[in-house]
Amino acid sequence: VVFWGQAVLATPFDIEELFANRLKKMMPPEVRVNGSDPSLWEWDGPDKDVKRGDKYVITLKSEDPLETPIKWVKEQDGDAADDGDDDYYMITGPFCDWEGERMEEGAVTGLRTYMAEVPENGLLEFRFLKNGEEDEVLSPPMDKCSKKTAPILGPAKEDKGREKNVWSVEGAAGSTIKIDLFVCRGKRSLMWMTV
Repeated sequence: VVFWGQAVLATPFDIEELFANRLKKMMPPEVRVNGSDPSLWEWDGPDKDVKRGDKYVITLKSEDPLETPIKWVKEQDGDAADDGDDDYYMITGPFCDWEGERMEEGAVTGLRTYMAEVPENGLLEFRFLKNGEEDEVLSPPMDKCSKKTAPILGPAKEDKGREKNVWSVEGAAGSTIKIDLFVCRGKRSLMWMTV
């Protein structure tokens, strides 16, 4: 909050509290009705689709009466949320000789799916590569992790050796495991099941 004005008293004030109290006393933003369809109406408040990082200016003047409506003026657009649509993920492990195989895009933004056959030893081990890059590894915090709820680390080229860790899933040799990786807007999850 940027606050300009005259110092009347030498007493320190909580500027944010003063600003909030002044806003509470003011009238709500003005609405201009243009016909019977509310979607065509204009108002002096924030946009209906406010994004993280949007910046607005509210100007207060000491000579303005308290009945003055609040007027929000957009100063800067925030960054659009990164859904990761431009990224793809590959799964790699001993089952594919560490050659990495591209995961299929799922029905939900950020969901990637891969169907893997369990090797003869009954252990399916894997980790992920963002955009197929060896230096963008997604891995669990411990090696041979069998927990679906374990944190997903990375993408990182080096992470104290943890970039070599793999998830490990037990299953009957020859059975198919469906692996779902979800990465979108900073959220990550991993799921697998026998199909």
